[in-house]
Amino acid sequence: MVVNEICDKSFCTACYSCYNSCSANCIEMKLDEDGSIRPHIDSDRCIGCAQCQKHCPVNNMPEFNSVKRTVAAFSKNADINKSSTSGGIATLLSLDAVRKGGIVFSSRITDELSVEMNRCDNESDVLLSQGSKYVHSHVNDSFRKIKNDLESGKEILAISTPCQISGLKAFLQKNYEKLYTVDIICHGTPDQNTFLEYTKNEFKDEISRVCDVKFRDSTPFITGINYILEYFDKDKKLLKYLPVRISSYYWCFLYGYSFRENCYHCMYAKKDRVSDITLGDFWGFDDKKFMKKKNSGISLVLINTEKGQQLFDRIKANLEYTESRLDKAIAGNHHLSAPEKFGVEAQLFKKLSTEKGVVYALEHCDEKTYKLSKIRKFVYNHKALLGFLVKIPIIKEKL
Repeated sequence: MVVNEICDKSFCTACYSCYNSCSANCIEMKLDEDGSIRPHIDSDRCIGCAQCQKHCPVNNMPEFNSVKRTVAAFSKNADINKSSTSGGIATLLSLDAVRKGGIVFSSRITDELSVEMNRCDNESDVLLSQGSKYVHSHVNDSFRKIKNDLESGKEILAISTPCQISGLKAFLQKNYEKLYTVDIICHGTPDQNTFLEYTKNEFKDEISRVCDVKFRDSTPFITGINYILEYFDKDKKLLKYLPVRISSYYWCFLYGYSFRENCYHCMYAKKDRVSDITLGDFWGFDDKKFMKKKNSGISLVLINTEKGQQLFDRIKANLEYTESRLDKAIAGNHHLSAPEKFGVEAQLFKKLSTEKGVVYALEHCDEKTYKLSKIRKFVYNHKALLGFLVKIPIIKEKL
């Protein structure tokens, strides 16, 4: 039985609030037939306390905040910029928190390639959380840890997707003075099972060698795109390099085909925000004078509350930043106004995932793009041909 009986299970974000709130430990996070992880009740252990429904953010929506300031920014620290996928703002906020004795909860990639919320109390842990993760993150028991740290007087900085920040607030059901929250402008998230099955298919018998992955590179591919899936071994040696247009996992993510079903009904894809600060890429930012300082990796910073302003003030000396407007931010980030559409390809992906598995679904939910990806892969594998074709602007755009 799915925990949330009040709403359709397609709205369940798997935020883990119900899992963390269950005193009888009767809730398990399990894969459904479509490969999505969702909470399920073990009826043999359930004591009927209904805490799962009481703490479900779908049933108990949190307060939303209107944006107070819109800022374009990036870190002055060159090392942070190089290892960050945008302007490094989340890293600066996290480092500031732990240096002041606080605790940061944010997602990191484990050696097993799962993405999990991690408790960081030192700078080394913070740096392990850098970079984008285009996969649904598992919270596990982090909400309980956050509550314990708050009750002991610790300052907490929680960084996650808006639905998981909402889940945290629904779990806590209390405003804590020392809790600071940051949400990420979320495009949507494929389940971990989708990513892991794709990766296993790419590496076959060599999968045990893979210990790390990056989803974006600060150094663009020859075509100018820095959306690149890179796999590494335990010694950080590059094992595989997959630009977006030849990776079925990546282009399905980018085109919005492979998300969890709840992402297409997202209640957080709007300009009012659930957290103190919202972070994302500032797509379409056009301040040429500011761009001369750094022509890529500009962060969008939405300051939504007084706490958010406090956080920004703590790191602003380490930033290059300029004021902007919310309408410009929305123009470049449509997920600030509406969720991704559950289009034909997304519907086909869901159907094929259940019938033939996620790898087949990734490759066949959009046959045209899949065939083009095979042509591109041939070109990419012939460096002389690739070098010639990228000199022709109209062809380079299609590579």
